[in-house]
Amino acid sequence: MDTFFEYLKWRGDLSFSKVALNPVDAGIFARLVYEPFDGLAPSGFVSIPLKEACKLALSREDFNYHALNPKKDRAFLEAIMESKRFGEIGITRYVYEINEQEEKQFGACIFTLGKGKYYLAYRGTDKVLIGWKEDLNMGVEFPVPAQERALEFFEEATANLPEGEYIIGGHSK
Repeated sequence: MDTFFEYLKWRGDLSFSKVALNPVDAGIFARLVYEPFDGLAPSGFVSIPLKEACKLALSREDFNYHALNPKKDRAFLEAIMESKRFGEIGITRYVYEINEQEEKQFGACIFTLGKGKYYLAYRGTDKVLIGWKEDLNMGVEFPVPAQERALEFFEEATANLPEGEYIIGGHSK
């Protein structure tokens, strides 16, 4: 198995209640947090099905501008929508923030895998210049603003969601 697409065909019919989260699933969540869900997925603590968020993202007029790789991202979101494993889970509290004054780029969201089980996915640097500047700042500063925001995000999640198990992952920063 070489790609997320092959994995989704192989395991896409099995819910997280049937087969536990594994490293490939974590990789898929780490990739999903880069999709252009801003303004589409709830920014509060209300959940919508991931397949609905994918459908909304694909219908954006500016999808090609915001997607990292429009052709592959489109196919990826379509595969997620068709997957029982991912399409039916919830997406909650999607945030994407850029602050030039603080030299901060931050993105994260929460995926609800089942009753009381959450995956917090953090976004790393993308094609925005301020994110690369923040990456360079990490060589001389700790913590950088996005790292501080990541802790705030986690604290907001645990304060606003029902008690449960929190799995934290993502990419980079």
